[in-house]
Amino acid sequence: MNKIKLYAHILLLLLVHTAAYAQFEVVAFDMQNAYFNNGQELPADSKLIITGETSPDIKMIKVEVYKARSSKEQASLYQAIWRRTPNDASHSYRIPFNYKLRGNTDYDFVFTFYRSVTPEEKQALKAALMEAIDSYLTYSIKAKDTGIRLVKPARVVLNDMNALVTDGLKHYEFAEQARFEGFSDIVLEALKRSDDFSSLHTAAGTEAPNLLQSYIANINSLIDKELSYMFNGEVMVVAEKREVSEYSTERTPRALALNVGYGGVFLDGELENVNYDAAPYVGLSFPLANRAYASRFWSNASISVGVFTKNFTDDSGNELTGPIFGRPYFLGVGYNIFRFVKINAGATAVEKVGSSTVGDGSAGVNVNAIKLKPFVGLSAEIDLWLGLREKR
Repeated sequence: MNKIKLYAHILLLLLVHTAAYAQFEVVAFDMQNAYFNNGQELPADSKLIITGETSPDIKMIKVEVYKARSSKEQASLYQAIWRRTPNDASHSYRIPFNYKLRGNTDYDFVFTFYRSVTPEEKQALKAALMEAIDSYLTYSIKAKDTGIRLVKPARVVLNDMNALVTDGLKHYEFAEQARFEGFSDIVLEALKRSDDFSSLHTAAGTEAPNLLQSYIANINSLIDKELSYMFNGEVMVVAEKREVSEYSTERTPRALALNVGYGGVFLDGELENVNYDAAPYVGLSFPLANRAYASRFWSNASISVGVFTKNFTDDSGNELTGPIFGRPYFLGVGYNIFRFVKINAGATAVEKVGSSTVGDGSAGVNVNAIKLKPFVGLSAEIDLWLGLREKR
């Protein structure tokens, strides 16, 4: 019995494992030729695992996807990041790409490969940032007879320094916890205290030029501490970048469902004395959303249109047909309660037989005789696939 339980658990784990990986399509990226799967179209409507080869000195890979021909200065549709683990010296990578590409669509991809910077490169980068900030502060802070003054509001000065650092680091990546998010409020408050700083040092007899140098040195000291925290961890720089332009996804057919069912139509009466009739019907359903992207509710909903296969008869014996075509037809909404079973509800257009005349290639319709009656039905659904969609 214990062995049976063990085998059952193993089988369950295998099924769960298989189900998890079945959600992904594996695609191989060829960096040299800048294409996927030997030039084949990318899978649509499913998550991907992007694989490829790279040198062991590559520590991180970032994959970004954009609309075809869009500006790369804008935010990407999605990005995935792969980081090499400490003991991994392999020449391959696997990147889970949890973004479903739409069928019949072109996309641009940007692959960015990062390597670790050397201690010398790290020191030089930090020194360059400090030099740029020092030059900006020297320009933005002036010594006056009454003390020192900022030529711009303190918040603007802080934002400008943030922009300097962000621009200087655009080709670099840091550990998640050490990523530059802007200088702290401590630096902002130090910038705002120019009056207090001036009063304190003027009382001590400090001359204006020396006062300016002391003030800038104080700001630089705070900035150096905040940058040092960021540079204590691993720093990576772009080693190579490869762009793939206007790459196509596979052509996906348009879903169209055939419904065959049985429905009842409310013709007249009250709750105690309902006048109704029922008949088989056939129709088509047009989905309101793609199952791969929409919520469960919207992916199961559809617009349905169809025709009943025979006319109705009311309690008075009147035969009710449909205008023009000689059969009642309907328009409504449908919802899949099971995978191949749909419930439909909507309105049926009916009129008494003889209200309209059809002949000689023309149709005479008595609009006043047409009535819309509610109906509800249950149908079996068969998916039809039509390759009618053009590439967008």
